[in-house]
Amino acid sequence: MTLLVNRNNIIPLNKEKIKRVTIIFEGYSDVAYENLKDLVKEFEKRGAKATFRRGLKSERMIKSIAKNSDLILYVAS
Repeated sequence: MTLLVNRNNIIPLNKEKIKRVTIIFEGYSDVAYENLKDLVKEFEKRGAKATFRRGLKSERMIKSIAKNSDLILYVAS
């Protein structure tokens, strides 16, 4: 299942506007988590700096990610 929310009308993604991407993984599959490296590479090919991490630890972290990201993807498996 794919769920997409286009709150800020950024879809389709504009590579001129999306330069910092954070991918947040929630799940138990180590294989799925490791496969996010491929998604990071694809964003980098389009000129964006992408990072991925497991979960969110605190409200402070959430605020920091929101402040420093043009796009946040939540991935669950």
